[in-house]
Amino acid sequence: MAYSYAQAEREWWLRVKAHGKKQFFLHQFLEILFAWLLILIVLSTRDSFHLAVLLGLLPILFLWGYLRGRWRWKDLEKKYPD
Repeated sequence: MAYSYAQAEREWWLRVKAHGKKQFFLHQFLEILFAWLLILIVLSTRDSFHLAVLLGLLPILFLWGYLRGRWRWKDLEKKYPD
């Protein structure tokens, strides 16, 4: 029997759910922080580099990570109820 994407996603969701919501959100924040660091590295090589703009962008990115995590958690709970 072929191993489908839906089966893999369900197994992944069960592992994530077992670790808890806090760990899931922490992972989302770390992804956002990594993306911000990449943006910082790329933009620091330019002549018109403004650290204040990037520092102002950080809370917005964290809010986006939180909202994305919350929406994804709710969607996966609906998709794979116990």
